[in-house]
Amino acid sequence: MNDTARILVAQYNGVAWLRIEGRGSFQNACELRKYADERLAKGDRVILIDLEECYYMDSTFMGTLTGIACRMEADGAAAGRTLEIVNPSDRARELLENLGLDEILSIHHGSDQVNGMDWACVRGVMAEQLFPETFDDAGEMKRSRAECMLEAHKALAATSSQNDVRFRDVIGLVERELEKAHP
Repeated sequence: MNDTARILVAQYNGVAWLRIEGRGSFQNACELRKYADERLAKGDRVILIDLEECYYMDSTFMGTLTGIACRMEADGAAAGRTLEIVNPSDRARELLENLGLDEILSIHHGSDQVNGMDWACVRGVMAEQLFPETFDDAGEMKRSRAECMLEAHKALAATSSQNDVRFRDVIGLVERELEKAHP
């Protein structure tokens, strides 16, 4: 099984589509957040995350998805801005459910409507436009990655008291490392 991930992206009519193939992890979570933020700044209303080919997500990646969704809801509820998870693989769905994120994230399966759009139609249009997004990981600063991990785990902890207990130690460790590296 390949440990790398490939992120394919497309934009169409106010929708940014990101398809994660392989592993969603701390190695690409910060770049995912940055790309989503860029698309929102350009006026996209929907960030659509296609997890059909995603077979694993770590807590940083899931926390990043949660953080993006929460920011979009807080900042753009009136504008109809949403993050939509579509067609998650069985493993991706299981991982999201284990943390209770299916109660927070908008998850669509199969032929479900996505934000009022016919998923099959949107997918057909987007699939023709997909291109690999190259995220420059080599230049990513250690501090930036640590800050991203901290934000992601705080987003997960805020979703439930169970998740608060699950991720309290990780949050404390990352905060101490950040403080030690940059007093």
